[in-house]
Amino acid sequence: MMKTLLKGLAIATSYFLVWYVFSLVNWVSLFQIERISSETEKKLGDLFWESINKTETVIKDKDVVNSVDSIVIRICDGSNIERKNVQVHVLKSADVNAFALPGGHLVVLSGLINDVKSPEALAGVLAHEIAHIERKHVSKKLVKELGMTAMAGMASGGAGGEVIKQAVKTLSSSAFDRKMEKEADINAVDYLVNAEIDPLPFAALMDQFAEDQPELLSDLSWLSTHPDSKERAIYIREYAEKKDYTSKTLLYPSNWEALQHKLGGGDDMEEEAD
Repeated sequence: MMKTLLKGLAIATSYFLVWYVFSLVNWVSLFQIERISSETEKKLGDLFWESINKTETVIKDKDVVNSVDSIVIRICDGSNIERKNVQVHVLKSADVNAFALPGGHLVVLSGLINDVKSPEALAGVLAHEIAHIERKHVSKKLVKELGMTAMAGMASGGAGGEVIKQAVKTLSSSAFDRKMEKEADINAVDYLVNAEIDPLPFAALMDQFAEDQPELLSDLSWLSTHPDSKERAIYIREYAEKKDYTSKTLLYPSNWEALQHKLGGGDDMEEEAD
C-alpha cells in the first residue's frame, strides 16, 4: 500500500514538474507564432481598408492629402523608412484619432488635425503610428486579440464582413500594451529628430490630452486608446531634451491654418464616400 502511494506521489510530482517547466517557456516567441508574413499582412490591411472605405467619408482634397503626406514623407526620409510601405488615408470625422492597419495603412481622422496646435504635434502622432507599423506592433496586437486562426481565415477570404469590422474596431479603439506604446513614443522622437522636426510639441500634445481627459475622454479617441498621457509627456520630453537636434519649418503657418480651415467644414473640400 505504501509503495503504491509513493509511486502515485512520484507520478503526480513528475506531472506538475513537467507542467511547471512547460509553463515557463514562451512558446509564442519560441516558434514565432505571433509573426504574420508580409503577404498576409498586406491582404489583411487591404481588407480592413476596403471595409473602412465602404462606410466612411474619405477626404480626397489634394491640398489636405498633400499636406499630411508631406509630413509622412519627411519622417520616412529622415529615418530611411520605405515610403511605399506607408499608405496615408484621411477620413472626415470629428473623432480625435489616428491608427495603423496591417500592411502599412495609416488612417488619420480630420478631428485630430483640427485638435492639435501645430504641424509638429501632428507629426508626433504620425511618427508614433509609423513606429507601430515599423515595429510590427499591429500584427502582434491582432494575433493577441483575435488569434492566428482568425487572422488566417480573414487573409484567405474565409471571414465575413462583421468579423473584419470587429478587427478594424480592435485596432482603432483599444490600446497597445504599455511596452509597445513606450517603444512607439521613443521611436517617434527619434524619427522626428532625424527628420529635423521639433519633438517637444509632441510632448506638449500629451500634456494637452492629459488636461482635456476629464471633460473630453469620449471625444478624444486617440487619448482613450493611449492612456497615461501625463506620464508619457514626461518621458517623451526627457528623452527629447537629451537629443542634439535642429528643427526646420514643417508647414508654414498660413498653410497650416488653411489646412485646419478646410477640415473645419469648408464646402470646397473634395470628399469621396463609397
